Amino acid sequence: VNDDANPLGPTDPYSTGSTINATGREGGGSITISSTGSVLAMELTRLDASGVVDGSGGTVDLLANGGSAVLYGDIGALSGKVSGNGGRIRIGALDGIVQDQGSISASAVGNGGQVGLVTSNGDIVLTDVEAYGRVDGGSIVASSAGGIYVYGDVNVHGLYGDGGTISFLAQGEFYGAGTFDAGGGANGGSIYVGGSTTDPTEAAVRISGTIDASGGSGDGGIVDLEGNGGIRFEGDIYAQGGTNGGQVYLHETGPNNYGISLEATVDASGTNGSGGLIDIHATGDVYANELLAWGGIDGGDISVIGAAVDFYSAIAYGDAGIGGSVAITADNIFLTSY
Repeated sequence: VNDDANPLGPTDPYSTGSTINATGREGGGSITISSTGSVLAMELTRLDASGVVDGSGGTVDLLANGGSAVLYGDIGALSGKVSGNGGRIRIGALDGIVQDQGSISASAVGNGGQVGLVTSNGDIVLTDVEAYGRVDGGSIVASSAGGIYVYGDVNVHGLYGDGGTISFLAQGEFYGAGTFDAGGGANGGSIYVGGSTTDPTEAAVRISGTIDASGGSGDGGIVDLEGNGGIRFEGDIYAQGGTNGGQVYLHETGPNNYGISLEATVDASGTNGSGGLIDIHATGDVYANELLAWGGIDGGDISVIGAAVDFYSAIAYGDAGIGGSVAITADNIFLTSY
């Protein structure tokens, strides 16, 4: 393989890092790494099963059956630059996955590929993870018996088709600091995040970025955040649709009564159709800024339930049809000027 044509870039001839290369001009091959203990790739430059010109990405399977997987560098199963779909990347570890640098990518000029990460004991720590496609987006699924911490962007955008799927399920807390993109040129995709904590001073789900599952010409997608111990969100949530709006679910469960705090906009509007749905349900208090579920024809639905609800605006008008519904249920309700 001409390394200069590699989707992840040429190898630095002076690099002391290790490289595992199963790329192919007409499609990627397969890489399997399995250990009864840990996999410590502390000086990894590149682990690559991508297609180079034509063809789909291959497969990368990395399993640390008795310990941790600690990875530095890029891991790829991309398609070729001309044609093909993204490949499949699976990383599993008994005691946690730490991706400290670089990116994990199964992106494609066709449909995005699949990325799966699972731990049965420790945490998952990630930077950038991608499975976007020029047609449909792919899927990124992570499940952890501990916490999940994402310090980069997560992208399953479908440029001309439908957005893909992002799913993060943590038995411990979840923290995200980047952009989560499951938007699509046609319909939006889906984003699910779940976390849990017994600490009454911290939220189970904390995100300080943007979540976007909007659809371009079609319908908005689905955003579902569930915090067993509260949700704190410091960014915007979009499930807009060029036709109908999507669905946004924000649910707090558990005994902590931490509540739900939203410091920006939640938008499930439908530009040329009906507004979508915003459903917020907390055992504690709800603090919200702007909730939008308006429609170019009919309005959508907004429902907020909490011990106390403090918000700026809730808009569910129908521009050319029937207005939607806004239902606020709480012991105390405050309308705030932000």
